[in-house]
Amino acid sequence: MRCRQGNNQDSCLALFLQHKDEIIQAMYDNDIARLQNAHRNLNNPTLEKKIKEKFGISLTIPESYIVGREEPDFLWLLYRTPKNDRFIMIYKSEAYPLTAKKVVEERNRITKAYIQGAVQGAYPIVADLEGLPLSQEYKIHYHDGIELRGLWASVGDKMGGPFYSFTMLTPDQESCITIDGFVYAPQEEKRDYLREVESIVKSLK
Repeated sequence: MRCRQGNNQDSCLALFLQHKDEIIQAMYDNDIARLQNAHRNLNNPTLEKKIKEKFGISLTIPESYIVGREEPDFLWLLYRTPKNDRFIMIYKSEAYPLTAKKVVEERNRITKAYIQGAVQGAYPIVADLEGLPLSQEYKIHYHDGIELRGLWASVGDKMGGPFYSFTMLTPDQESCITIDGFVYAPQEEKRDYLREVESIVKSLK
């Protein structure tokens, strides 16, 4: 957005209202970039190498994350504290159309198979709510794909929270790779934690 100046309070307000979406997006992007810079200074090279070897992609992973579960085409990273949990899932699937419906179906299949909830038999799924998840075509660096923003809930339990994901086709068009960040923080505001996992997903290269 080109820098502009108003001559008085009214003209400044008019400029803000005219460009508010651009201003909000710029602030959002700057916040993501700030987090990514912090993560680069306190990263986990061992996990980053594992991701590169396993999925052929590069992500910047903060040193606080550990492996929760690993399968041939699945990796679950955890950052747990006494009050909240932050998670990153990375998984590869056979290629499918990049629609919100298909991404949700595959996410639910993966979480049911690989993520055990706090209660025996519980597992997370995408919450079925009107208008959610939000989806749009998106590009991260040179990767074209689809992003989803929504809420997750637990089958067999009362846990839930927000998530952000990005799904893309591999260069050979034979597989899809999803990077998905989600948060559990029942007694806290979730904005900053969601922004953190989103910044990790968007560090994709």
